[in-house]
Amino acid sequence: MAESSAPPEPNQLLDQDPSPLVRPDAVLRWLKEGHERFLDGHSIHPHTTRERMRAVVEGQHPLAAVLGCADSRVPVELLFNSGFGDLFVVRNAGTMSTTAAIASLEYAVGHLDVSLVVVLGHEVHSSVLLTDRVRAGHLAVVAGYYDLHSSAIDWMGHVEPIRYPGPAQACISRRR
Repeated sequence: MAESSAPPEPNQLLDQDPSPLVRPDAVLRWLKEGHERFLDGHSIHPHTTRERMRAVVEGQHPLAAVLGCADSRVPVELLFNSGFGDLFVVRNAGTMSTTAAIASLEYAVGHLDVSLVVVLGHEVHSSVLLTDRVRAGHLAVVAGYYDLHSSAIDWMGHVEPIRYPGPAQACISRRR
């Protein structure tokens, strides 16, 4: 992507890929493009003006939710070359999936309509150890949805790490 081209506004991206099945792929592409700009030294610092801050005062419509580490060396918005209102970021030491972190992510999915949740860990933290254990076949991670009205659990499938070509890129996908 050229240095001068701005990423689409969140609503534009959703209009381009409105299908719930396609939208997460479009959002992940958008995040990867932002990260590539960051890696190439071509960050364009989108959506970081005072006008953008004013535009999102009345409500937020982030593209994705990110559970990341509170480590000051891993600033999520900078790594993805995003700005005000683009990402719903939950940070804590070690990228721990605490009750508060999970509740925050549930809010992002249930009330802000994000279609992609990214867990972004880094070296020597629990999320990386979890991924290594899953890859080695020593741990299974399964997603489920509990229906409060019927008390039924919809078992949605195994969650497994997928390695993409390139340095330290991983994604978690849903498998039935």
